Amino acid sequence: MLDANATHITFSLESVASDLQVLSFVGREAINHPFCFDIELVSARPDLKLEELLHKPGVLTFGATG
Repeated sequence: MLDANATHITFSLESVASDLQVLSFVGREAINHPFCFDIELVSARPDLKLEELLHKPGVLTFGATG
């Protein structure tokens, strides 16, 4: 059963049609350093090529599921 108060997290890549789902992510920030996110993604599509996904602009979105 899904929690009605759970946060829905999505990740999309510019110009890449895929069904990527966010498995986990970790963000870091520090003074005088750029922020950094490590995002672990999963997909049911075995035909996706990693090379097609690397170095593309992406959007990590947080929102309520309800």
